[in-house]
Amino acid sequence: MQEANSVSALARDLAVFDSPQSRQARQMLRDYTTSVVTVEWLDMEQGRANTDVWNKFDRMFKVIGSIESDTPRRVALLPEILARTNELLKERRSRLYTSQAEVPGTLWTVVLLGTLLTMVVTVVLPPTRFNMAMVGALSFSIGLVFYFIVAMDRPFAGKESISPEAFQIAIGNMERWDTVIAPKSE
Repeated sequence: MQEANSVSALARDLAVFDSPQSRQARQMLRDYTTSVVTVEWLDMEQGRANTDVWNKFDRMFKVIGSIESDTPRRVALLPEILARTNELLKERRSRLYTSQAEVPGTLWTVVLLGTLLTMVVTVVLPPTRFNMAMVGALSFSIGLVFYFIVAMDRPFAGKESISPEAFQIAIGNMERWDTVIAPKSE
């Protein structure tokens, strides 16, 4: 998932920036990402965004927007951090819009009417063994179409749903960076 990649990249940029504000923003990014996995994913199964998680994101966005650059290296890095933050916002919105998506009624109408017309036409066939096998095969394939539509109706709900694993990996990468790559000096 692209959003989780953006979380990882932003976390690294904030770690490299290494100011008190960027460390605060990075901790807020970790808290936000953890909330996406543990809280918001459950709400997305119902097609809803979580206001508390949105508020965490907005507070983090504000802290990132207030980061000051005081060295040439930080001056060069800050526009990248701001661009990644805006990209993360765009990807968050896309994920939430996708979680609210459902199969339109028009598609259900077309599928149901098409199924009805197809099955009615097969009734006129003489009841030979071959024709009955063909009607069975047709019924099975139409059933598969129905199963696929129902399974894809809500992409974040059900057995065939999108998993938060990419975000969990991003959180693990942040933890790995903090403990192995950039240990805090005492």
